[in-house]
Amino acid sequence: MIKKWGSAVFSFCLCAWLLFSLQPAEAAVHPGASVAVVSVGFYGQNDVETRKLLAEKATEFVGERMFKDSKLTVKNLEEYLPELQAQGIDTEGNIDADAAEKIGKLLNVDYVVYGNILSLSVDQDSTGVVLIETDSQIANAEIMLKMVDTQTDAIVATGRGRGSSRQTSGSVVLPVGSSAVGYQWGTDRFSSKTVDQAIINASEDSVQKLLEKINMQKPKKL
Repeated sequence: MIKKWGSAVFSFCLCAWLLFSLQPAEAAVHPGASVAVVSVGFYGQNDVETRKLLAEKATEFVGERMFKDSKLTVKNLEEYLPELQAQGIDTEGNIDADAAEKIGKLLNVDYVVYGNILSLSVDQDSTGVVLIETDSQIANAEIMLKMVDTQTDAIVATGRGRGSSRQTSGSVVLPVGSSAVGYQWGTDRFSSKTVDQAIINASEDSVQKLLEKINMQKPKKL
């Protein structure tokens, strides 16, 4: 019985050690390293225009949070658009790892950040009593970011973030043909306020998760 118990403890410790050893280590990135936020895409065949608008906003929000929250030098991609376009490199929408790395090397940055909106849901919730009814629009978004070393092409860190937002009013679903600012999603057209806020919150969370996996270190002297 003692032998069996000792064997079980050893097996548990071995499994725990293996599990711990397989966890990704923090990436060593020196403060001031240059980075470009290339693109946050949004894959899907339906509601293409809405996806394009939300992808552009997510890219903008991620860039802003990287600039504010990281100790890295964030380069503005727009300044290099003519050069990128001359090379036939698309910087909008859904790009792959190869395109992101080409952009990073062309911009002469140490790292590139790119990713995707993994999911976006918009739900309706009606609550209240007789004659007093409240409609709520709830948006939930999830974003995955990757940070790639342009010299080694290795992914040094990832960040998967979630964001939610709720808007309560008497009319959160816009009528068909409405001139108010909104997004077409499925058969409904929703006010952009709640959806944008969910994307903002998911962008902030994904950047925070990404930066948590980066160990800022001063560059070694040669």
